[in-house]
Amino acid sequence: MSERYTYLTFSKKLRYRILRGYYKPGEMLPSIRTLAKQENYNPATVRRSLEPLILDGLITCKGTFGFQVKDDSALIENERRKEAHIALNQLISGLAALGLSKQDILPLIHKCCGECQSEK
Repeated sequence: MSERYTYLTFSKKLRYRILRGYYKPGEMLPSIRTLAKQENYNPATVRRSLEPLILDGLITCKGTFGFQVKDDSALIENERRKEAHIALNQLISGLAALGLSKQDILPLIHKCCGECQSEK
């Protein structure tokens, strides 16, 4: 696995953890060494994986104290909605590639949502 691929993969994993609320707004992330050990990555890879999250404004560097999830619930909710929009567009594109029209897709989504609700 290439270094580039590894750091992007782990960055996305951390991003989803933040968006799902595993790491809460204002919470400190585990140290780079701790994350590296937990995930079996090189600390340099972990450090590099944090850079896109800093650029997106999801985390901030607190110097020697480590990295903190931005204490901004509205920002995190906005990012969550953007990710959901991307995922939904990918789903719709995939279904359209199977030859389904928008009129076919909407009832399928409603049906799946109903099935998901009944499983809870």
